[in-house]
Amino acid sequence: MDNLNDVSALTQAEHSEQKEKLIQLRNCIAQLNKADKAVITLYLEKLPYKEISNITGLTENNIAVKIKRIKKKLLTCINKTL
Repeated sequence: MDNLNDVSALTQAEHSEQKEKLIQLRNCIAQLNKADKAVITLYLEKLPYKEISNITGLTENNIAVKIKRIKKKLLTCINKTL
């Protein structure tokens, strides 16, 4: 029975950690410029590069490069807050 309580506590701890990471991610996204924020938001909505390209007017290749750079910025931002 104690193991079951430990698992439950661990799950709550993991849930709390996930929630904190999500808050950090949102805060980091908020710091991006408008164009990067738009691109990453569309990407997180699982739109294909072609659709993001059509919406933003950028080429698919440019979208791919931007997403890679934005991910790097977000990772750096999140790691600073940890």
